[in-house]
Amino acid sequence: MIKLEFLKQKKSILWFVLIFPIILNALLYIDLTFRYRGYLLVHQNELALSNWQLIFKEQTIFYFSELFYLVLSLIIYEVFAVEFKNDAWLTVISLPFRNKYTINSKLLITVVYTFAFWLSDYISLYVIGKAIDNSLEIGLIFFLKTFTIQLISSLMMMLLYFIILVLIRKISGIIPIGIIMMILTISIYYNDYNFKIYLPFTYLSHAFRVTESQFYMILLSNIIIIVLFYILIRKLNERSFEMKL
Repeated sequence: MIKLEFLKQKKSILWFVLIFPIILNALLYIDLTFRYRGYLLVHQNELALSNWQLIFKEQTIFYFSELFYLVLSLIIYEVFAVEFKNDAWLTVISLPFRNKYTINSKLLITVVYTFAFWLSDYISLYVIGKAIDNSLEIGLIFFLKTFTIQLISSLMMMLLYFIILVLIRKISGIIPIGIIMMILTISIYYNDYNFKIYLPFTYLSHAFRVTESQFYMILLSNIIIIVLFYILIRKLNERSFEMKL
């Protein structure tokens, strides 16, 4: 099933998740050529951020992490929309295994695309960081912590999207959900709300700022939510159902 899913999917999805972060980070590079030494380093003590954190912070001017909510909804839409070629979904729900394994394989495909998205982001971000300031060390621990938070938070949101999709049974309905999540996160995280870092959908935005205690708190809460969401998806998937485009 997994192999068939990969064969069915458009290659344009993979190209999109790889190129989108590179394009935005190319724009970030142009911005940093003007602001890194002239503004960010000047205000570094005031901002209380490391050099790499300054670069990640500057990326927020493009609302990069928040845009992922929309990107994720587009990925999920494309992953499911392929089934509507020649009424393939009607064939899927008529098979003995019904849609259960189909949903699971689409989950795994979405995980792969999500991983590719963040990997492309971090590699291109590292390249422009070194291009802007060659004295920067790799900051392996920082990169691993931030990447882990953003990846696992993305998987948590992916499962939430899948739950919504199974409930509404309309694939195009997931795109407005992505837009709403993006706007909601921007409006809450970038305002002075003390509770904002305790909301799971703000973890993507907060990843580069996490303290050690916050890292473990976010990691644990994400794992718990992921387990609960996956159990719920399995329950909802026990019967076959028809999706609409």
